[in-house]
Amino acid sequence: MGARIASIGLRLCFLINLVLGLYFWITGNDALVGLHMLVGILFVISLWAFSAIVGLQTGSVGLVGGSFVLGLLIAILGLTQTSILEGGAHWIVQVVHLLLAIIAIGFAEGYGARLRRGVQPKTA
Repeated sequence: MGARIASIGLRLCFLINLVLGLYFWITGNDALVGLHMLVGILFVISLWAFSAIVGLQTGSVGLVGGSFVLGLLIAILGLTQTSILEGGAHWIVQVVHLLLAIIAIGFAEGYGARLRRGVQPKTA
């Protein structure tokens, strides 16, 4: 049940931030950046919670560690991106930030599907 709630929160945060991010990118209007940052922080917390729950249920320590690092990268880049590659090349930072979030949601969806199927990770 906890994994399902965290998964729904993760998806919702991703969708809200995808729409807000595209809005900023297309219009240049940064009026809702504070909301985008808040939802982004909730996204990272949801990613960590979901990964911890799934990691505990499947025994996948790599999932928990990888998700922690990925969430940290997303948060750091998101919170500092206005001062990275300012000017005409700033779109590169925006694309990397978006790609990291897409990778995170993809991993979460993959591990969620694995959990629903009851597949346990292979041990060496």
